[in-house]
Amino acid sequence: MTPSSTHLRRSAALIASGVAILLGAGSAQAAVNGKIAFERFGEIFVANPDGKNATNLTATKTSEDQAVFSPDGTKIAFVRDSVTASLADDDLWVMNADGTGQVQIADAGDRIEDLHWSGDGTRLLYWADRDATEILAELYSVKPDGSGDTLLSADGPPIDEGRTTLSAAGDKVAWVDDTTYGNPEIVVSRIDVPGITRITNDPGDDVAPVLSPDATRIAWSSDRDHPAENSGSELYIANADGTLPARVTNSGATKGNYPSAFSPDGARIGYDHGGFAAVIGVDGTSPVTLTNEKSYNHFELFSPDGTRALYEHTRPIRGEDPHYTLDTVRLDGGGHKVVVGKDLDPMFLDWGVAPAPITPGPLELALKARPAQRAVGLRIGYTCSNECDLTVVTKGETGDKRFKSKVRAHGYGNDAWQTAVISKKARAQITERPGAAKIVVTATDQFGDKARKTANVSLNP
Repeated sequence: MTPSSTHLRRSAALIASGVAILLGAGSAQAAVNGKIAFERFGEIFVANPDGKNATNLTATKTSEDQAVFSPDGTKIAFVRDSVTASLADDDLWVMNADGTGQVQIADAGDRIEDLHWSGDGTRLLYWADRDATEILAELYSVKPDGSGDTLLSADGPPIDEGRTTLSAAGDKVAWVDDTTYGNPEIVVSRIDVPGITRITNDPGDDVAPVLSPDATRIAWSSDRDHPAENSGSELYIANADGTLPARVTNSGATKGNYPSAFSPDGARIGYDHGGFAAVIGVDGTSPVTLTNEKSYNHFELFSPDGTRALYEHTRPIRGEDPHYTLDTVRLDGGGHKVVVGKDLDPMFLDWGVAPAPITPGPLELALKARPAQRAVGLRIGYTCSNECDLTVVTKGETGDKRFKSKVRAHGYGNDAWQTAVISKKARAQITERPGAAKIVVTATDQFGDKARKTANVSLNP
């Protein structure tokens, strides 16, 4: 009853990350749809929700995949082939959502699978084969800055066999343990410390766990009702501790049902239904088959605002390997749109929330002349209560020599003081006439707010 390994590998980074990025969507303020990230021929691309403006964020000679947005939409974690080892080795990286600031945070060794963020954004979780045994995967948790790398479980499923699917929400992570109990069972752990709670306990195969956005419920696929070989499977749902399990679907022994994600409000489950993308209420009501194409369709995730579903459409092409497109559809099955076409052949996708806009905040400035023994010049201290981009203009007069400097600076917010320096040309002008100077500094942020500071300082006394 287990779906193909190809299917699960393609969706490995999707099932949980779709839930994770939607964690805040059930709050009072609805999430806004942001960019869609996907992998094409070993590069990470992002595109608008309508598929326009596809942009390559990596553009390297190495291969990248498994791009997943942080819950707030500001960061993307991804996997990059190691440039210092064999192609089988993977490294874990994080970058800003626009592709800047790429930083390696972990050397995972021989393969990473199922990379995604925890629901609260404080951790990244992934399977890896660090001991290079190519037998069982180990489950790791690490902070986005690379610290706190923690082994959560050494008893994962066989690596690269399509059964390493994880799901995360809040401070929980769920996965399939098919080595400890003699058959696949669902287990749950916290994201930062080892310690496993068994959720299912029956002779059937329980796979494909998905946690609800608030981490209070869990859905999965089980063939307990259809024990015959290669028979169907049904969706089940329970509390996150395994209590009060209930069957959601009743499809019979001929169809497989595999959950992919909860809707942002936790009221629906998106799932694969016998090769079609579908949604159903968590109480088993209002099932809707979203696709009717003859080729295979895989439900990937809900849009962050909860109004549409994103699914992968397999498009057979005569004489070639199948091509893939990413399509969206309303939850009533109407309004199909191709957002990433077969010319891009996308894989490993995620749909992020639009990052919250940066709001203006107070700016403050402070001036201080550099000590003579260090260099001629001026330090300009600045702080902003929220993240800001500044243009800092400094005008001054020392002796009979006037100078002007214009530099750009970035403030990280939280009222943290940072330092800018005047331009090289202005420093050269000051060198010609050191001594007492009258300085006027004006900082302007991206919202047009200004801060102004005037002082008399002694330059290189």
